[in-house]
Amino acid sequence: MVGFKRILFCGDFSGHALLAFEKAAYLARREGGHLAVLHVVGPDPHGRKITPEEAHALAEEVRGEMRTRYLEQAPDLEADLIVRRGHPGHEILAQLADDPMDLVVMGAQGLSGVKLALFGSVSEEVSRKAPCSCLIVRGH
Repeated sequence: MVGFKRILFCGDFSGHALLAFEKAAYLARREGGHLAVLHVVGPDPHGRKITPEEAHALAEEVRGEMRTRYLEQAPDLEADLIVRRGHPGHEILAQLADDPMDLVVMGAQGLSGVKLALFGSVSEEVSRKAPCSCLIVRGH
């Protein structure tokens, strides 16, 4: 049986993401695998560039939120916390290129039809292009 020893959870702090984290944590425990937690900070909506110091401070703030929202829910798990900046789909795929995984786990908000066509879907993009298996967790 092929196991998932390296699991990448991608979260955006939404309710869907919390459900997906619970699945990722369960699989990491069951498989005895390593869990990495990724959050992508989107580009500034006004196109403003930030200084390296601001980028570092923002990344530390996001890591703190990741610890609170996710890792406090699974105190028995050790996980790498990764913060990237850019378009979420592109950055998730870039992370997978930099550090190959066996499984990507993420939540989905369930966009369909015109909303999907207009806004796109990170989970849909990643599931089509990822070099590994993907688990998309839908809300209740």
